[in-house]
Amino acid sequence: MDLRYTLVNNDGILEVQGLPRGRYDLFFRLYDLLVSNQLYNKIAWGNRKENYTAFAQRALQSDKEGYFLDVPCGPATFTHRLYAQNQNRLVILSDISLQVLRFAQRRIYRRNPQAKAMFIRSDALNLPFADLSIQTVLSQGFLHIIEDPRPFLQEVARVLKPSGMAFFTSLVNDRPISGLVMKILHAMGHIATPRSTQEILDFFTGTELKIISHERTGGMLYIIARKR
Repeated sequence: MDLRYTLVNNDGILEVQGLPRGRYDLFFRLYDLLVSNQLYNKIAWGNRKENYTAFAQRALQSDKEGYFLDVPCGPATFTHRLYAQNQNRLVILSDISLQVLRFAQRRIYRRNPQAKAMFIRSDALNLPFADLSIQTVLSQGFLHIIEDPRPFLQEVARVLKPSGMAFFTSLVNDRPISGLVMKILHAMGHIATPRSTQEILDFFTGTELKIISHERTGGMLYIIARKR
């Protein structure tokens, strides 16, 4: 794998040196329990947690070759079983939080010690991968976390190979109840300004990522894009 930066091995997790502490280091377990709760997903987002796993599976199966990058991967709430069962290409899980990565690593290796997975601690806005080095990117639940997703989208486009695919999910406020929950989360500092489906889609304008499909289920938007 071609890298832009030297990575240091920290007990099975490769990391870029000098990174700040992850924002979810202290309460990611609570986050994990909440977002994996079926009732919470039904009420707050009008969605089912199985939908997130199915979308990740679609991304993983979109190609049989090339590196697959999940960024930021979080604690692999909806993906750890999928990655543990994966027998095809290498899955790279990247997050800025060391504690979150360790949790995801334990989850996956507990199910399959030989899982084809690599764990890299890095900044999603400054990935250590060389240009045109990744075949597929999955990013669940990050576009609604940052106020301006365009730098992240440009970074995804940079690392993607020509015609590479990118799969995104984002909370949106089109559904009234979801919009209310988003306002509360925003006031608590957990997410960026609540946005509609169209506002999220508009961030892709001017990037090298061409949206080929998008679908909203309740308060969750699913986007599939291709590198131009």
